[in-house]
Formats: sequence, structure tokens, C-alpha cells
Amino acid sequence: ELHTRRYLQSLQHSKGFGYAHSNKGDKFLAHLLKGNTPCTQVCKLRLSLGTMSSFPNDIAEEFRRYYHSIYNLSAPDGNTKSTKINDYLDTNVTKTVSPEFTAMLDAQIGVEELSAALNCAKAGRAPFPSGFSMGYYKNFSSVLLP
Repeated sequence: ELHTRRYLQSLQHSKGFGYAHSNKGDKFLAHLLKGNTPCTQVCKLRLSLGTMSSFPNDIAEEFRRYYHSIYNLSAPDGNTKSTKINDYLDTNVTKTVSPEFTAMLDAQIGVEELSAALNCAKAGRAPFPSGFSMGYYKNFSSVLLP
């Protein structure tokens, strides 16, 4: 009887909490609207040999093998995209870049250029794949710059 009474009290409390917070746009409503999100983690995978594996290294290797087979395609000779691009550029592009400008573009990026780029960038952005914000690079520029 004690467990039943506690259960009924907690049920009444949760209903009262839901009623009190049902018309407010806060965490409670966001949690209710969010619903169940599907699991995005691969816990088990059928390997190309037909066996099931739950080892992370086997799963990673199977993904690597799969995407390698998809994206590592060899094109037939003479019909590659690079030859098509070069043919297009040879026939359609009439302006060329001067050797001085080419040398300037090929030159190493200096510390002054990096510092100037860091100073004009907004601090709240994370433009790099590392996920670090621009503020991080600005604060630690003395350590990070060559």
C-alpha cells in the first residue's frame, strides 16, 4: 500500500508539473516536442565476409573498404575529366596569368599575412575543420604561428 500511495503521489505531481508548464516555451516543452531521436551510432555491422561484428576497428575498416570501392574509380584512358578540363581551357580561355603573378601566388604564406587574416576575422566563427573558434586562434597566435 505504501508503494501504491507513493506512486499515486508522484503521478499526481508529474501531471501537475505538466499542467503548470504546458503553456510555456521552455525546456519542458522543448523536450516534449523533441520526441525520440533515432540512434546514429553503428553498434553492429555485417562485414563483407557475411559475419556480424561489433568491434569498432572492424566496423571502421568495413566503412573504409566500402567508401574506397565507391570513390576510388579509375576512368578509361583518354576520357578523363582532367583531359576534358584541359581541352576546354585550351580552347576557351584566352587570358593568362603573368609569370610574376604566378610566382606571387606560389610563394609561401608569411607570418604577416596570417596575422593580418587573423586580425580581420570575426572572433565567434569556427572556419576550420578542427572546430576551434577564431577567438582560439587569436588568443594562441603567438604559439600557433610559425
